Amino acid sequence: MGKGRFNKEGTIVGFSALLGTEMIIKTGSLVVMVIYKFNSPSN
Repeated sequence: MGKGRFNKEGTIVGFSALLGTEMIIKTGSLVVMVIYKFNSPSN
């Protein structure tokens, strides 16, 4: 009985964690790109 409920909650938590990780990776890569652009000498 309780297992199904726990499973559903666990899936929701896992999904939100996955979304959060994807957002962090996207933001991080964007920040790295901006820093790289500003640090590299423009020839």
